Amino acid sequence: MFAFDSEIIERRNRQHTEIKEKIQKEFKKISKDNLFSKSILGIYTIDIYLYQDKGSEPEFYIYPEHDLSPKVDNKILNRLNTQFIHDIKDERITLEISSLITNTFKDLGPTSEYWCSNSEIYTDMLKIKDLLHSHYHFALIEFNKNKYKDNLFFNGKIHPFIECIKYKWIHNWQENNYDEIFRRSARNANNFLYACFDHINIISTFKYEGSFNCGKLLFIKENIEDTLKPDKNDEMFELIKPVKLNDYKNIRKLLQMCKQDYFLVLDENYEAHYFCKIPVLQDEHISVEFSSYFSWRVLIGGKELISCSNMQAFLPSRNENDNDLLQKIESTFVNEQVDTSLIMEMVNNIKQQKKGSMLVVANNAKEEANRLSTSAITIRPQRMNAALVNCISEIDGAILTNSNGECYAIGVILDGQASEKGDPARGARYNSALRYAHLQRSKHEKCLIFVISEDKYFDVISSTDL
Repeated sequence: MFAFDSEIIERRNRQHTEIKEKIQKEFKKISKDNLFSKSILGIYTIDIYLYQDKGSEPEFYIYPEHDLSPKVDNKILNRLNTQFIHDIKDERITLEISSLITNTFKDLGPTSEYWCSNSEIYTDMLKIKDLLHSHYHFALIEFNKNKYKDNLFFNGKIHPFIECIKYKWIHNWQENNYDEIFRRSARNANNFLYACFDHINIISTFKYEGSFNCGKLLFIKENIEDTLKPDKNDEMFELIKPVKLNDYKNIRKLLQMCKQDYFLVLDENYEAHYFCKIPVLQDEHISVEFSSYFSWRVLIGGKELISCSNMQAFLPSRNENDNDLLQKIESTFVNEQVDTSLIMEMVNNIKQQKKGSMLVVANNAKEEANRLSTSAITIRPQRMNAALVNCISEIDGAILTNSNGECYAIGVILDGQASEKGDPARGARYNSALRYAHLQRSKHEKCLIFVISEDKYFDVISSTDL
């Protein structure tokens, strides 16, 4: 038996904290409404040591002062020391330990879903009492099983993008950032994306006479003429010479014609054959919609599978459940007079703002409007409505109201105090909202902030959650 050096424990604690923060931060990148992070119950790091003194049997130990309960510890160690102790030289042992950890957690928490990473073996990494040992380092993500299914499924099964991410993360979780994991996963989400991902990205960058690409592609793998019925469709034409997808300039030129229900149709060889109006897509139809520079999305049967902006892939956005928002409003303003229907109406309106917007609902809105008057446009208290919100949200800065929907200031530049939860990658709007919520909490005031960023992230920040 050996004791862990306190310096080693302190160093490992720092590393564990950094790993968990990195995993949480990286996975925020793939969902504009933070669906992945909302599905997570916890992130754990597990260090397993194999120790062998001279003349004694080898034995597994788990690094102390970690996230696991003694009950989990004992189960894992018991299984390790009975099932794997004689196979320690087998290179497959890390895969089997990963499976063992996952199964142990599943036995204890059947209402959760788990991802457990693989581990490299760090042999002779540390020296304890002049004796050498091996070290297996794992990360484990625990998901709420119901939210996992609600947020990360597509057509009744785990989303193919998430399935690919899971596999690649398990093998590459220690990378400094996950951008390449996400790109490779998006490319492998289905056969069409595997063949066309790079071509679509390139086409999305091409302008036509100064205008960005807003056209549509439709991929029909087989029986293209049976599907389109060219002899019965007056709103289509066939190209005598098909255009290959990698003929970017000509493809971009043809896409300029694709408005509303009109598509440029590709066959199984990814060549454009038809320009055609298709009002209703079939379940098996794969389409691509370009929206602006370097931005596009893929749909199956008219249902969004994945979107991509500046080479970053995203899960399809889902409207925040009204019940969830109502619950957030009510839990923030307990024992306060609240017009929930008006707040919901304001939120739904600012969501439509293309350049992003922010709504701050605070119980001390009147006092805050006075305090922030030098960095805001203060107004006489005015009860909001949809038309006013649409107009006001056209300008920069936040809309400041009380919980009854009475507005005291517009174009508000928020102040606040620094927060460890800040994320520079999310931009100024999100981080200023987070700082302001922290300031309100420090003053024991209640506020709820709805943030819609230009890239369509939607965040709800409550001072009561910080």
